[in-house]
Amino acid sequence: MSKYDVPEKRFQFPTILAVLGIFVFGIFFIYQSGYFSGENEPIPREAAVSYVGEFESYEVSKNYCWINFQDGSYYAIHAHTEKDEFREAMKALSVGTRLSILVNPNNDYVIEVKTDTQELLNFDTSQKDIRASEYGYMNFGIVLCAIDVILASALLTEWLLKLRRNKKVQHTCASVYEVNEGYDTPALRSADKHVKCRILLEKQIGQYHICYRRVKKTNELVINGYVYDEYVALIEFEHALYAMVDGHRFEVGFDAESYSYIKFDGQNLVRKMRLI
Repeated sequence: MSKYDVPEKRFQFPTILAVLGIFVFGIFFIYQSGYFSGENEPIPREAAVSYVGEFESYEVSKNYCWINFQDGSYYAIHAHTEKDEFREAMKALSVGTRLSILVNPNNDYVIEVKTDTQELLNFDTSQKDIRASEYGYMNFGIVLCAIDVILASALLTEWLLKLRRNKKVQHTCASVYEVNEGYDTPALRSADKHVKCRILLEKQIGQYHICYRRVKKTNELVINGYVYDEYVALIEFEHALYAMVDGHRFEVGFDAESYSYIKFDGQNLVRKMRLI
């Protein structure tokens, strides 16, 4: 590709990776909800599995809780049914206390806990809490997938627009640069020094201070405080900004390998990987 060619606008690998990552996380949360498997759907009392045994201990880890019995058996408590009151009551139980429990056979979680005199975990309330957590995971997954669809649509739309624009200007681009080669490029405007911006790259060479920055959704080529070229895009694709100043050719941009760069008279001054 000659230095006068217009770079082809195409998706960058980090962008594709981000889109795929959001989609995978969305599917993961929808799957983890258990909604479609029906394993967390409330069951009638007669469908539950009952167990009676002597309490040994109650253990809690980061995402898991369970009751140990003296005969060596143990049963899991769903994290969203393990309220503070329940935990305190279980911790206060004496070893050997007789417990009666009901278990949902579809997910193996305890949905009722009783001593001979007290109910510690309610059958209906615990199942509602488990079902509510299921909706929470599923809804979060759906939101992630919806965001991903919107982002992917925006990326695809902008990519198609860039391709269309590229086809319109590419046949005249080389001749325009050849005509302007050797002539100074007029500045578009003074660079606002107080605007909030992200400095992508900057370099001082001789009397020229070169700055490649992003202001909102606009990438700017700034030389000695003046904007000479710009690239406007909500989502960035491969692009290059040019200017001729005092007979010198300046170029900044974002290439196909996800590197930002600054060139002076065709020579690379700075080149840096940029993932976002």
